[in-house]
Amino acid sequence: MSSTPLPATTSRDRTLEPTPVGVDVGVKNLIAAAPGNGDVEAALAIEGSHIRKRHEVLVKAMQTLQGAKFDTTNGQTQLFAALWNQIRPQVYDAAVCVVR
Repeated sequence: MSSTPLPATTSRDRTLEPTPVGVDVGVKNLIAAAPGNGDVEAALAIEGSHIRKRHEVLVKAMQTLQGAKFDTTNGQTQLFAALWNQIRPQVYDAAVCVVR
C-alpha cells in the first residue's frame, strides 16, 4: 500500500467531506459496513462463508499436525500460507469495496 495521502479536493476543487462509517469484520459476514447516518439502504454486507469454510479446514489440519509425534512447525507454516494465499484476494477486494 502506498503511504502517499490522497488529495482532499476533486477535479472541481471541492473539499471532500469525511463520511463516518461503521464497519464490522466478523464470522457470518466477512464485512458489514453502514454510513454513520443510519441509512440502511446504503449498507454493505459481504458474505464470508467461503472464508469460514477454509478456516475450519485449517483449524482441523493444524490440530491434526499438533497431535503428531514430530516437529510440524514447517507444515503448519505452509498450511497457513496456502490458506492466506487463497483468501487474500477476497479479503483485499472486500476492503476496497468498503473504502469506496
